[in-house]
Amino acid sequence: MVVTIVESQGTVQVPFFFQVKYQIGDNIMNNELTIFVISAGTNPNFNDCLKALEVQTLTCKIDIIKDYAPMSRAFQEMMNRCQTKYYIQVDEDMILQPTAVQMMYEAIQQVPAKVCMVAHTLRDPHLAMDIVGIKIYKHDIFKNYPYNLEVIACEKEQLNRMEADGYSIQVIEKVIGEHSPKWTNELICERYFDLMEK
Repeated sequence: MVVTIVESQGTVQVPFFFQVKYQIGDNIMNNELTIFVISAGTNPNFNDCLKALEVQTLTCKIDIIKDYAPMSRAFQEMMNRCQTKYYIQVDEDMILQPTAVQMMYEAIQQVPAKVCMVAHTLRDPHLAMDIVGIKIYKHDIFKNYPYNLEVIACEKEQLNRMEADGYSIQVIEKVIGEHSPKWTNELICERYFDLMEK
């Protein structure tokens, strides 16, 4: 198996068995982690989102999940594709600070076994406040709790099932990026419509 690493200087392919954790210039490559970028339609933040991921101090495989509907199918696709111990869900309108992925990876390694997910905050320019937005998951736990594709609030329904089995989540109130800095009236309307449906 070969993983493709995209750098500003070009593309490098590295055999899978060498990829536990190693240095590439100033960055560290990690084989325990996958980043899934959830994208639908055309979003003005998408290119900035990808650029921010390319300059992370901790790099890993990046997989783009494009135009899945309803959103629960996109979330389920993350679990279906994931082959690593942890994964991060990055929505296309999230612009992460360069150390964000490394901070999330280090945080989830330190939590108790029954903590299945760690969330960090993002600064939302439209709301002018910090929101809980970016999450890192323990794949070995989440793969046992598939999303209910018939439920609009699929994440809440899933977490309720997990909580019943003794799992919990941890929120770290530290801002590690921005949420939708290039917002438009249309995007804001869609956001609140989605929230009302849930």
